[in-house]
Amino acid sequence: MAVINQREREELLGGMRSLPLRAAPALLTTVLLFLSGDMVGLWALSWIAFVPLCFACRGAGGPGALLLATGSLLSAAVLQSFWLLDVDGVSPPLIWLAAGVLPALPFMAIELPICKSVFWPLRPLLVTALAIGCWFLLPREAQFLVPVGGLIDSELVRFAYPQLGLATMAGLFVGIAWLSAEMFHNPRQRGRSGWHGWAVAALLVLALAADWVGSAVKPQPVGVKDVTRVHVLPGGELTSLVAEDGVAFVVWTVTVDTPAELETRVAQSGEFAELHDSFVLLMAHSSEGPRAFFFVRRGKPRVGHTWLRSDALMIESNDASVIVDGVGRLRIYPVLTSEEHWASMWDLELYLSDDEPAHPAQLRYWLREQRREALVRGSRQVCVWSGGACAVDGIGRMIARSDGEPVTALLPASEERGQPLGRPRLTIMERILALASPVIIAMLVLLTPVRWAKIRYRARKQATTSVAIEEIVDGETTLSKEETKAFTRRFEKPD
Repeated sequence: MAVINQREREELLGGMRSLPLRAAPALLTTVLLFLSGDMVGLWALSWIAFVPLCFACRGAGGPGALLLATGSLLSAAVLQSFWLLDVDGVSPPLIWLAAGVLPALPFMAIELPICKSVFWPLRPLLVTALAIGCWFLLPREAQFLVPVGGLIDSELVRFAYPQLGLATMAGLFVGIAWLSAEMFHNPRQRGRSGWHGWAVAALLVLALAADWVGSAVKPQPVGVKDVTRVHVLPGGELTSLVAEDGVAFVVWTVTVDTPAELETRVAQSGEFAELHDSFVLLMAHSSEGPRAFFFVRRGKPRVGHTWLRSDALMIESNDASVIVDGVGRLRIYPVLTSEEHWASMWDLELYLSDDEPAHPAQLRYWLREQRREALVRGSRQVCVWSGGACAVDGIGRMIARSDGEPVTALLPASEERGQPLGRPRLTIMERILALASPVIIAMLVLLTPVRWAKIRYRARKQATTSVAIEEIVDGETTLSKEETKAFTRRFEKPD
């Protein structure tokens, strides 16, 4: 039984001896995730970011893989979001802990002894399923740390966003990286050489280079079905704008301190809408909460709304069809995010907030999420924050951006209707995997001692079978005395 106990320790902790050597590729993944994130913006490195970590975890055992993956992902999370310390209402340690531990669990699970009996081509599929569920379990405040968000700039991957969610895409990249590590040479798999793993890694590098170059030189398509002209004023005075062609949509965001100042801004908006035959959306932020006023070519607001919480105002009007060339919807949000909802190519969504980014990385996250949501839903979006604004068309292109000055954007409509935030069937699969992944990981952990108990039971059963060896002198044998002893020793029962 001592031999079996030693075997158990070797299976579980054998890879711990090589942790110092394996730490180098794990730290390389930390560097790649940092460079591909919002801090630096080298999004193409997401193609190979997980490959070094998978090579490091392969053969490290369950505890070793958990330590390597947690250390790598936790370090990357801290480096990408240290600015959370300046954000009120969030707990950075909890966010970092979730971003470091949850995505590391699939690496631990696949390296458990029970998974050695899984046919090797199925192991990357198992890692992919577990990774999708674990990435989906990240809290909302940590979603910006999902490493594939920057691929909104990719011409190879960006049009998969309407089909797949962020968690699914992150899980697929982890699975492809694990496939390269699985096909690499490992002492446990003597019958397979390592060039297959290097070939998969080389293909990922080629995809990285092709995606980076292709996204830089490929001309962007231009929608011609419908174009909406939007004038955006993030602060400032409304008199600085001049409506063109008699029809314009003006978005004006201001901060007011007193009711008298609010009345003045409302009167200015109504006067401009009536004088220039335009549509004006006034968003006034105050200590009592944001208020929206929608003017349709008249001096009095057609719709007024006050938010006491983060709810949405939907305006459907026949007059709005003059701008969007059809029955369209104008959605107004006082924040920069929204819940999942359907939209059409004719819709215009306004995200008007007075939030100020704590770091340029947070602003990059806001912008790429606006682009991703516009691409997925197929709607045109205008985003305004404290100190800037941007306009995004229905295929996720940033048409215009402002650092505080007025800006005009021509927003073309997308060619087809999008999805709420990914195809419903696939997002349901994400939720199913999110529920199943912790259960599967816990089951694999619990089955490991069951496997060892089965091995011990077989050993006890075999120990009851006695083998008697009797040495008979044979004068015609060709074996020497030493060869005979070596042959007999094979049948001796170990202590």
